[in-house]
Amino acid sequence: MSFQAVALQGQIDQASADIGRQKEVLKKLERNKSLLQRQLNDLRDPIARLPLEISSEIFIQSRNLYGSESADDIPMLLLQVCNTWTGIALSTPSLWDKLSFFLPRPESFQHLLTRWFERAGTHLLHVNTIGPIDPGVANVLWAHFNQLGHLELWPKSMWSADSDDSDDESDNDNDIDFHQLFGGTPLPASLPFLHTFTVEGHKSLVFTSLEIRQLLSSSPSLTELRLSDVQLMDDVAHEATEMRCLPNLRRIFLDKELLTFPQILRLFSAPRLAILGFSMPLNKEDNTNFISFLQRSSPPLHTLVIGDSEKEFALFDDITPSVSTTSRLEFNSIKPSFAEGLFQTLGQYPSTFLPNLDTLKLHSFYPFPPSLCRSLLRAAVARRTQLRSIRLTFSKPEYVRVGPPDLLEAFRTLAAESGMDIFFGMSGDGQKNLLSA
Repeated sequence: MSFQAVALQGQIDQASADIGRQKEVLKKLERNKSLLQRQLNDLRDPIARLPLEISSEIFIQSRNLYGSESADDIPMLLLQVCNTWTGIALSTPSLWDKLSFFLPRPESFQHLLTRWFERAGTHLLHVNTIGPIDPGVANVLWAHFNQLGHLELWPKSMWSADSDDSDDESDNDNDIDFHQLFGGTPLPASLPFLHTFTVEGHKSLVFTSLEIRQLLSSSPSLTELRLSDVQLMDDVAHEATEMRCLPNLRRIFLDKELLTFPQILRLFSAPRLAILGFSMPLNKEDNTNFISFLQRSSPPLHTLVIGDSEKEFALFDDITPSVSTTSRLEFNSIKPSFAEGLFQTLGQYPSTFLPNLDTLKLHSFYPFPPSLCRSLLRAAVARRTQLRSIRLTFSKPEYVRVGPPDLLEAFRTLAAESGMDIFFGMSGDGQKNLLSA
């Protein structure tokens, strides 16, 4: 190599060294500027002059101004404003007791998750996961088992390419994913303060009833169980396992996937159940399991919320002797054919069919013909001393009609004379009541 080339290489190396030193100087200046800015923010900040109780409440309310995803960013942003705000944020455990996050994440996320939970202090945690839980994240959850108060799982991300709600049904077994809720990690022996447990499943996922059973067995304080689109593999080997009594369970919602019924309801009893939401069982066998659960639990049930009425009314009629304490009946989607059977049976009063019913709430995606509205009127008249409220809503404005003027006037007269609250209209707050027109 020539002398000139060696000299040029030396100059390049020197320039690189000078650049490196200047970068370090720049980093130091940027850090100093950031520290000075935080100090200036402290001096200018009116929050710093407030009592901690008030400033903490302001921080907590700031989370409520945004959607759930943006709200989870708020605590981290508050740490970056100034020293005072950092101190307030770290002194406010309720700022850190809720977290929703997508999975999978890099392994470093486990450290962040641990720090987040630690900042919640002794507060119960409300955790929502979107995506499959890996063993590392599961272990962080279980390390804080005595803080878990509310757990909501979406095992398949709603934004993933294969999670769309296509109407195409596949018979290919390869499309089914046998999924472990917690990445195969063993559950703690006890989740003493878990109050609500929710799983939003997917048509392509199948879970084991053993895993659900273990969680229920570990959760003596559970008050609400919500399972939607959850298909369970029938674990025959574990059928002999002792059934669990959940003494504090007050609310159960089983939605969408009807294969849930036979397996879920064999896992436990719920003697204090007050609210039960479900989609109508598929067949007589499933109905038998459902009735067996109700008889086994003998709950003081006061509200039935039914997701759909795709099946024949006789299936529902078979259930009602086991829910005689029900005072509120809701249908989120009732078909005219089902409604006809319901109204006729309600009109046979007094009877053993829902003898304590005082509130009837129905929503339909179909128009009701005048004959069906007359059946409802006859049922309402028969139970006018008992029913306090009837609410019938429709999915489209053109469906909101009762029939001829005399029928409409009959409903108005019944409402005026009995004091019954009767509403016909669109769903949603602030909608116009046809009877008031």
